[in-house]
Amino acid sequence: MMTMINIFSKRSKQLKGDVLDVYQYDTLPQPFRVQVVHILNGMFGKFEGSCRATPGQEDLFNTIHHPLAKEYGVFELVQDSSHVHESVLKFILEAETEHVLDTIELSFRLAEGIGTDQLCRIRPRSQPREQLLYISVENALVELNHRFLEHGIGYQYDSGQIIAINSEFLHHEVTKPALNLLQDRCFAGAQTEFLNAHKRYRNQQYEDAISNSFKAFESTLKVICSQKGWRYSDKDGVNKLIDIVFRKGLIPQYLQSEFTSLISILKSGIPTIRNREGGHGRGSKPRHIPQYLAGYILHLTASTIVFLINAYKE
Repeated sequence: MMTMINIFSKRSKQLKGDVLDVYQYDTLPQPFRVQVVHILNGMFGKFEGSCRATPGQEDLFNTIHHPLAKEYGVFELVQDSSHVHESVLKFILEAETEHVLDTIELSFRLAEGIGTDQLCRIRPRSQPREQLLYISVENALVELNHRFLEHGIGYQYDSGQIIAINSEFLHHEVTKPALNLLQDRCFAGAQTEFLNAHKRYRNQQYEDAISNSFKAFESTLKVICSQKGWRYSDKDGVNKLIDIVFRKGLIPQYLQSEFTSLISILKSGIPTIRNREGGHGRGSKPRHIPQYLAGYILHLTASTIVFLINAYKE
């Protein structure tokens, strides 16, 4: 069960139309940060009385705390904290946006890697099962992504990463299906490149986001050719790879004529923008890549990958 309730104040806002429909990326409201602490308390176990955690819980939070502290070049995430779990939770309440997102991402990676059963196994044996406050990772993740949307924060957690989104519809209908399809082991390289594109986009490195999108697109084509036994050269560019998949009938002939515009996008859309905006040296003047262009390329890449892999699996 999700630990959210449809309270009066929420319904009232919806009736008044006072609901955020434009995403922002720079600020994490304090109520959202508090809700994240509640989610982690629910997932890893709530602490009793004077903030004492079990040895197992301390181990979990050490696994979150120490890598982050090392990356940030500090000994403690928060000064004057008696316990490591207290330090992590206070850090979520006080740190800058990027660092809080790092903490959320690492926490859920840890939870997904351990699994609910293992979380239960680390509890003290004297603690009755009925007193456990753990919720499943799946339910915690559903709530986290709901809280992002509820506060108009343009991020979602998917496939081990916090991903920036422009539109809830596009995320669920385009990006998420692409990530699901790329989870196939043979597409592991393309999945890594696609996730790197989103990471660069989140960090406002839009030129690198376009470049990694192109790499994911190209890798997807190469995997399909390899899996089908269609010969190609490692030096072949995207245009040649696209010609191969169409010549080999990846898409039926009767559909090719109806998808002329799609073929045009496949041949020139991503490669052309990448070549002009993200594929050559920067020269003496740095290029300005607008966010909306990088977002367009991410969604174009995702929808094209979904199209190609579904055609490959038919």
